[in-house]
Amino acid sequence: MLKAAICDDERDFLYSFEREFSRCCKAVGADIGLTLYDNGEKLLCDIQSYDAVFLDIDMARISGLEIAEKINKSSTAKLIFVTAHDELVYSSFRFQPLRFIRKTHLSEELPEAVESLYRSLKMQAAKSRAAFDTADGTVTLGISEIIYIEIYDHWAQIHLNSGEPLIIRSSLSELERRLEPAGFIRIHRSYLVSGRYIRSLRKRTVVLDNGQELPLSRYKAEKAARKFREYLRSGI
Repeated sequence: MLKAAICDDERDFLYSFEREFSRCCKAVGADIGLTLYDNGEKLLCDIQSYDAVFLDIDMARISGLEIAEKINKSSTAKLIFVTAHDELVYSSFRFQPLRFIRKTHLSEELPEAVESLYRSLKMQAAKSRAAFDTADGTVTLGISEIIYIEIYDHWAQIHLNSGEPLIIRSSLSELERRLEPAGFIRIHRSYLVSGRYIRSLRKRTVVLDNGQELPLSRYKAEKAARKFREYLRSGI
């Protein structure tokens, strides 16, 4: 289970947030546990336990911005700021939060934030390396090395950002299942491409960072565009 914390010095809001958070998780099938804190110092003592933190910006003893600064120095937890003061949002940009939630719009804004957080955490949790079976044995690659995968009959050619392509025996559907959580997007019946190497999506082509163009199926164009937007929002 993924773990998140909410820190706010208003106890009534903590309980309201907990109820809304539970409802949102059930709605999107997100398996995220939530722990409540009304004390920023206590949260900082436990920060290594959490994948994400919801922070009230305006708290009396120690502000959410001070807590965020300390979290960024010691943890990779994703930050989502919660505030009743819209004008404070701008001062939090330097912490690159995943989302902002206005307390007065909690029920409207929390569902999308939870869905985005869950998607982002799943992608982050995806293995940084993957093993592939070749004719010469098993090869382990860093996921970030893979630019795109092209299928030929039952053989897949894995194009890398360095070195020669790797040939493996696999279906593209199986590779899509394995790699989609790491930001790979199916753009054609024969192509699976890493979101990190996409420069742009055109009407019928996908342009990579190196200028190479891959075919974009008209049947997959809409879903590919949506997946690419999700990838960009995820911050992975």
